[in-house]
Amino acid sequence: MPGVGRLSVRAQLPVWDRGLWARVDLGDVGLKLALEAEGFAAHSSRSDLLRDCHRYTELSVWGWTVLRFAWEDVMLHPAYVRWAIVGWLARREGLQVPVTPARWHPRAA
Repeated sequence: MPGVGRLSVRAQLPVWDRGLWARVDLGDVGLKLALEAEGFAAHSSRSDLLRDCHRYTELSVWGWTVLRFAWEDVMLHPAYVRWAIVGWLARREGLQVPVTPARWHPRAA
């Protein structure tokens, strides 16, 4: 991903381990980071929501971090998405996390 440190993501990345199989929207195997873009189309029923909740939980159990973004954030608010990824990388490396972009902070909405 351009301009986001040493991130090396692949689209529709298959992830497997003993007892785990998932496909993530974007994934970095080395960092065990999954980036998911969420929309209503993929969660149109309770079973769709339950399936995704189980998938995210299983990825977490196996040591993956899942950052979930609304479709609107990915398409309309890329600064927020970039902040979240850069912040996650900073935290992982023991660096200070940048302040949330003021416009996207929940209390500013």
